[in-house]
Amino acid sequence: MIAAKRHITCPALMLALIFAMSQDAQAKRIALVIGNDNYQYVSKLQKAGNDATAMGVELRAAGFEVLLHRDLNYAAMVQAVDTLTKRITGGDEVVVFFAGHGVQIKTGSYLLPVDINATSEVVVDKTSYALTDLLDQLALAKATFSLVMIDACRDNPLKSQGRSVGSTRGLSPPDPPKGQMVVYSASKGQQALDRLSENDSNQNSVFTREFIARMKRPGLRIEDLVREVQDSVEVLASTVSHEQRPALYNEARGNFYFFAPKTNAASSTSVSKASLREDRFWDEAKSAGNREGFEAYRKAYPDGRYADLALANLSKLAAQTQGQFASSGDATTGTAATSSNRTATPAVALQSFGFEDKDWGVAPRSSPKTGSAHAPTPVSIPGGRVIKTLELKDMLATSKNLTVVDVLDSKERRTVPGAHWLPDAGDTKMLGAEKARLATALEKLTGGDKDRTLVFMCINSECWQSYNSSLHALEFGYRNVVWYRGGTQAWVGAGLELKRARKVEW
Repeated sequence: MIAAKRHITCPALMLALIFAMSQDAQAKRIALVIGNDNYQYVSKLQKAGNDATAMGVELRAAGFEVLLHRDLNYAAMVQAVDTLTKRITGGDEVVVFFAGHGVQIKTGSYLLPVDINATSEVVVDKTSYALTDLLDQLALAKATFSLVMIDACRDNPLKSQGRSVGSTRGLSPPDPPKGQMVVYSASKGQQALDRLSENDSNQNSVFTREFIARMKRPGLRIEDLVREVQDSVEVLASTVSHEQRPALYNEARGNFYFFAPKTNAASSTSVSKASLREDRFWDEAKSAGNREGFEAYRKAYPDGRYADLALANLSKLAAQTQGQFASSGDATTGTAATSSNRTATPAVALQSFGFEDKDWGVAPRSSPKTGSAHAPTPVSIPGGRVIKTLELKDMLATSKNLTVVDVLDSKERRTVPGAHWLPDAGDTKMLGAEKARLATALEKLTGGDKDRTLVFMCINSECWQSYNSSLHALEFGYRNVVWYRGGTQAWVGAGLELKRARKVEW
């Protein structure tokens, strides 16, 4: 009898092993992607659907089977999650992406369906999808790795509707089970930006655009990708006087890549050595912890794996440094720095920051651009002069016959010290009456001196507003028009401070 039992057990064990091996071989990648824009009873959103579509495209490219949904009501959200979890088998890699409204109440964080119509927290609990329920469902499905991304930390829509339901903004930190990673588009108490300004024509939210821009890089671990996104979003938000830093909650194990490291046998050794050299350079820059170290890294590796982190560290240093403008005061005073701050030289002026001299291959034009203002710009401008960050810094320290004009359209603005802020002065749809008002505003700023140096700037080298306003000034007869192409992104990248902007009504 014992022998018989052993005879039966061995084939059973073999079958179990074969089944387990087949399950592992069939491990797959599957994603649930939801974008809710068209809310019926609370404020609608503009880019959540676009975010979901863009994320779906990138996930498919990474080998995921994508279950894409837009504008789901509560019943449909429940069904979508149920469909996902039933398709997960042990060993699968899973991504869930939700873009839409979210709210925090006493019982936890909730993802809002488009038919939410809540007047109390009890109603929210019964008619919205709890984030904890989602995480628990994924844990029960036993995926090897689960990534949950929530781009929903916008203003609480239930508050904006006059209902006292939930926190003003932000979701509470989750407690993900083992094997899961949760990423919020903003930290607790922060609002996630859909756009950087009224003229930001990017079809995706700030978080989503920065995330998908990095997904295709082979060999980029998910932890490193998220940290790059955290830093880049924080820097971008700071250029419009906003605080947003994505939050990471990680209980995942092992390494996850959207695209695995390249393993070409002929080049793997040299690639590995080059990576080690870059890693050592970066470690030394971090150890130094100063502006010189981070600038040296960016000069040696302008497109390196840590380039965004170097830029973010330079930005942080700027906030801690008195710098060349320690005696210049707030931008609202309009005063220039003293002569003791005059340290820039022609050699350092050749340095560049934040893609300010990147050639996008765009031809210069002598008439203002129409259409989208957010697009790559030329490297030169007919009739005007292009300057870089350290040259502008030196001009501010030495020139008395200088007016700097920031033209970014936004609700609030931090800009170069001493700059005057004329929101939307480079509007791509500017008509005759608006041009006349701009001419009057510039005349007041310059005292009518057509020989005065006029510097126009915006956010970065992908902003046409400063280019357009420079052309307008040339048309108005100003003879010394200068375009600061790099804008506030380059200024921050150089480790320099931004000051509260002085708004000029025009």
